[in-house]
Amino acid sequence: MHDRGAQKTAERNRLLRERIVLSVGFVCAGMASRLSTKRYIERDGHVDISNVRRITYRGGGWPGRFKVYGKDDRLLMDRPLLGGSLRHVVGRDHYLRCYNCLDHWAHFADIVVSDPWTDEMVKHETKGWSAVMIRTQQGADAVDSLLSSGSMVAESITVTDMIGYNKHLVIGPDHDRHLWMAFYQILFHRRLQYLKALLRGFARQRIVGIRSTLQARFSKRYYY
Repeated sequence: MHDRGAQKTAERNRLLRERIVLSVGFVCAGMASRLSTKRYIERDGHVDISNVRRITYRGGGWPGRFKVYGKDDRLLMDRPLLGGSLRHVVGRDHYLRCYNCLDHWAHFADIVVSDPWTDEMVKHETKGWSAVMIRTQQGADAVDSLLSSGSMVAESITVTDMIGYNKHLVIGPDHDRHLWMAFYQILFHRRLQYLKALLRGFARQRIVGIRSTLQARFSKRYYY
């Protein structure tokens, strides 16, 4: 939702409107907390967190490795992403906000980028490709410019291909997290407390907040 937040802010700020010319979003499965990162370094890497000076969550080819560096850039920990940090860091301790996120697919961005997670890629790829979904004309113009200049090499894929790379993030009504997110919105965001104000705004055709909630609940298109 950072893209949408930037858009809404730019609507109120002329300087931002002039400077934000392209929005690039990521297909995101959740953000690891600092607590899970610290726990992984200490328990799996047996590294004293006070000696850590730099962390790289990915890098060194595709899909990448989790590395921790100490003083003088000395390598203290080196673990693979797959079977390593992806499981023990990202998948173990998301921020609560990530569990309620309805925008894993950067719906409001001009361009959406993701890892092309397929068995073939995981088995044989080392340098890595990025899957790209173009959502707006600005995004299309940017990609065309990169291709024309030779700064980018691309192969065509379908929308079905793009969705297939991260099928578990298409949160439709049949997804096991869908009901949980509905309860979260009511209990943690305390929407019942503001029900009267929301209904009053709806009656006056001011449906900000209600619109996005209804979109997320009933429109499958919203989820990718």
